[in-house]
Amino acid sequence: MLSRLNASQTKYGIVNLIEILKGNHLEDYIQGVYTLPRAINEPQLKGALGVESLIEPLPTYWEEIQEYPSSIGYFCMIAVIFSHHNYINVFIQSSSSNMKGILHKADFGSVKPFTNIRGVLIESKATSAEYSRSDDVPYDLSPLYKNGEVGLLVKELLLDRLKAIGWAETPSSEFTRDFYEQIKKYEFHKVFSLSIEQLILWLEGEALDTAPSDVESINFDEVVTVDTHLLTSLKAKQFLILTGPSGTGKTYGIRQLASTLNPLATMDKNFNITFIPVEAGWKDGKHLIGYRNPFSLDGETYETTPLINLLLKANSSEYEGVPFFVIFDEMNLSHVEMYFSRFLSLIETAKHPNLGKEPMLNVEELKLLKKTFKYDYEYIPLINQAIDKGGLFVSDNVYFIGTVNIDETTYMFSPKVLDRAFVIEKNSVKPSISFGISNNAYFVKMTIGDIYSYLLDEEPADSHPELISLLDGLYEILEDSFPFGYRVVKECNDYIVVAEELKDKFDVNLEWLSEINSLYDEILMQKILPKIHGNRKQLTHVLNELIEFCNEDGNIRFPKSHSKLIAMQRILQITGYSGFVV
Repeated sequence: MLSRLNASQTKYGIVNLIEILKGNHLEDYIQGVYTLPRAINEPQLKGALGVESLIEPLPTYWEEIQEYPSSIGYFCMIAVIFSHHNYINVFIQSSSSNMKGILHKADFGSVKPFTNIRGVLIESKATSAEYSRSDDVPYDLSPLYKNGEVGLLVKELLLDRLKAIGWAETPSSEFTRDFYEQIKKYEFHKVFSLSIEQLILWLEGEALDTAPSDVESINFDEVVTVDTHLLTSLKAKQFLILTGPSGTGKTYGIRQLASTLNPLATMDKNFNITFIPVEAGWKDGKHLIGYRNPFSLDGETYETTPLINLLLKANSSEYEGVPFFVIFDEMNLSHVEMYFSRFLSLIETAKHPNLGKEPMLNVEELKLLKKTFKYDYEYIPLINQAIDKGGLFVSDNVYFIGTVNIDETTYMFSPKVLDRAFVIEKNSVKPSISFGISNNAYFVKMTIGDIYSYLLDEEPADSHPELISLLDGLYEILEDSFPFGYRVVKECNDYIVVAEELKDKFDVNLEWLSEINSLYDEILMQKILPKIHGNRKQLTHVLNELIEFCNEDGNIRFPKSHSKLIAMQRILQITGYSGFVV
């Protein structure tokens, strides 16, 4: 029966109805007193106004809407949509719920109806003028629902449209449903991007809660407990590897940090984190970054992944100030160099602005991705932003963390990977420490705002000659078997800089941050020792020299590294092979 609503879709000019109403010129326009450079097609105008003839009295809601100037555009838009059954069906299909949707040119039978309704969306302020030439138009109806009085007027308009197709409040052989049963049957609530319950509340005069869930919802003054060991390594480098026995909290620590920094935690607990269980046999990056699909029903598209979805959010102007976390569980079940090589390259080039940033997905791939997200209001604007920026990039606010276990089913990391990461070993501890009876030397209380600032602000430039001297001594020991280059030296220096920033700028008073030898100990553990592995012939002399290096005048100056080297030496003597991660 909706097919009885069939006002002209193809004539231009209905968008001007909004301008006429906002100026309170509707009666004058109908009487010919107020004119436009190009008149509105009369059948189209009658369909939008809901009248058979322009000489008959207009419904009272056209006068009453003048009391709500900010809603006039939206009200006109609703009137236009409910002037033709095709518009109604397209908006049902375009709805993404949550008061939003995306209009697609491909869903219209011809171009003119699409350009007309696109113009109405822009003029009503339901979408931005930036989409004036776009084939995909995201729209937001939430401002309309802030006023319950406007809902009452829309109810009168809908009643009139139903009556125009033969519905009556008194049941008949053709229509047996009451008003709300009928609009549910026709799925009018989807036109409004609401649930049926929400639409009924609004049509009965109740304003709806339209408060956005954005970054400002986080309480930056809230004081939380944070692991400074983890925080410092992430600040120094976006790529972190966590190794250690199963059950030592490798994944938990990152999840806890991500949850603490999640601005939308009450709405989406995984908003700023994605968890990727690595599977055996990954040979390329398609599991992470997706692939072109030439066989979809919409022609060639780009198949997305949870990681690409996260990068779209992280790249957006709305969320560029939010830390995002990617956890690779059991990262070494496949060769990391095979499936993660693209990321390793992009993370490095991003640190050198003079080289120019290379995108993870280029503009052509993003346009194909839009077809995959055809009816998803959340992601289409994010993809459009990425297209405007020239591609989807690995942005500075994304942190990659891999958890590692070593057994007969896993692979060792190559020097190429270890060179580009910090490595934290999570060892098992006494039960009393696990249950918080003893104080952990790395934990401190900070405000969420300070954690945001520490992670995301640009790190200060500084250098430490004493560190260079230390690294020279290490290089003399390792140059024949395990040499390291400029990247490792720079990242060791970065670590000292960001650790001192945490201590001084944010007034974090922990012993490990205050003692320079403790920081040097961490550098050995996280950047130098992880690359060391081999048999007796390769390691016996190197381990002896490194153990001696950790001692000075009979004192152990780097206790964590010394302890680890002794353990590696013991395993070497027993098995004939040893390494940092075994």
